[in-house]
Amino acid sequence: MQAAEIRKAFLEFFQGKEHLLMPSSPLIPAGDPTLMLTSAGMVQFKPYFTGEMTPPHPRLTSVQKCFRVSDIDEVGDTTHLTFFEMLGNFSVGDYFKSEAIQWGWEFVTQYMKLPPERLWATVYLDDDEAHALWVQTGIPAERIRRFGAEDNYWGPAGNEGPCGPCSEIHYNFGGTCRLNKPDAECGPNCECGRFLELWNLVFMPFYQDIEGNRTPLPNPNIDTGMGLERAAMILQGAGSLYETDLFKPIIQRVAELAGKAYGQDEETDVAIRVVAEHARSAAFLIADGVVPDNKGRGYVLRRLIRRAIRYGRKLGLGDSLSTSSGRTEQDFTARGSTGSPRTVLSQVAEVVIEHMGDAYPELASGREFVLRVLQLEEERCLTAFTRGLRLITGFFEGRLTIQESLRRVEDNLQYPDFSTIEYALHFLNPFVGVIVSMRGTPPAEPSEDEVRGRRLASKIVIDRFPFQEYDVLEAQEQSIQLAKIRPRLANTSRTLDRLRTQFHGEVAFILHDT
Repeated sequence: MQAAEIRKAFLEFFQGKEHLLMPSSPLIPAGDPTLMLTSAGMVQFKPYFTGEMTPPHPRLTSVQKCFRVSDIDEVGDTTHLTFFEMLGNFSVGDYFKSEAIQWGWEFVTQYMKLPPERLWATVYLDDDEAHALWVQTGIPAERIRRFGAEDNYWGPAGNEGPCGPCSEIHYNFGGTCRLNKPDAECGPNCECGRFLELWNLVFMPFYQDIEGNRTPLPNPNIDTGMGLERAAMILQGAGSLYETDLFKPIIQRVAELAGKAYGQDEETDVAIRVVAEHARSAAFLIADGVVPDNKGRGYVLRRLIRRAIRYGRKLGLGDSLSTSSGRTEQDFTARGSTGSPRTVLSQVAEVVIEHMGDAYPELASGREFVLRVLQLEEERCLTAFTRGLRLITGFFEGRLTIQESLRRVEDNLQYPDFSTIEYALHFLNPFVGVIVSMRGTPPAEPSEDEVRGRRLASKIVIDRFPFQEYDVLEAQEQSIQLAKIRPRLANTSRTLDRLRTQFHGEVAFILHDT
């Protein structure tokens, strides 16, 4: 079953169970200050569960767009996503555990046609009722596991809201436990990778406030969620979420732009997955009205885009004006709305819009806006990256120049007849001159940012060890002894040794600040 077929089958199944079809709500939650972005299928139904609003029907079903900020830094492996689609059926004070479990089992076995012997269930520690209901469906007791709140208690979505114990359906891919656990110990939630959580059935009788206190809701409710990407992975026999029809065309486009093949090198694959996933997520966020910013939702989007660019650079996609192997002339003659060559993420997002625009019309109708925002933001990010790299380059080059100059001074000071301050300063003054000249380098060569980096390198030495105070004539008049110079040089040498393995805080601050 392709993803579109799974969506259709799920919604038709629950509409046949008298559920009202509800459209996906935007990724920006309406009137919910507890959430930055829509992170679960039940978010738009929270007012119904709490009794604040009357639902249009006690039974509801939807395919909800979801985004989870917590997974951004994990994307790149084969299991994590930031944006995903959640298939769900909901009951507002109507049916409860029995129907939810019965219909869940019916759909996965009769409509998804998953072999029953491959299915396991989990329940909350003391939920004997759910355990008994799973046994009634035909799952043997040994394939039903009990877990605590970390695994089998859901919610609230946000700082406060409806919550309750949950029960999950897990799919067993087969094989043996790669952690060498016996079959009696290996099962759902084992880190061996044999099992995949497919569907979460949440039984919600409570409301949890911001302090963690739980009070009964007006009615017990049902909130279920099955990830479309996971369902597609199982039904299509894919090796990962990124090998389903939801991701294949996006992955292929990134690989084409980079001139690389997917599936041949793990480091390359990670980078391709990051660019593909983040471009997809960014397109959906922008289509729902999120624009890049330095705070809130806009900062989440900016993080996505910049992380995608960073991994894109590993693929040779750092500069849209370059002509790395595998990229065609058409890629660089096609112009974005700014008149500049089309940026990478906007080209990838076009594939997202083409393949998902039918299911989510807001992508198609907002196409020009999505592509323009990505174009402008990627150009802005590439400019920032270029300036930052020049700053770092200047800093490293300046530090190396100072180190080499210092080494020459230290070598000359080792000679036994090196006894007078005048002779010492003959070698010391060029070292001081290197630092001072670096500080005063005019911004004409080679670039203003590289010069700034070189000045930072010299500033570190000057601020801690002000050699410029040691003018040769002044030193002669004061009869400064050589012994006073050597410790100062030694301190400088140790400082520079540390800087070889440590990134200076002031440089890090400038990079972060800009």
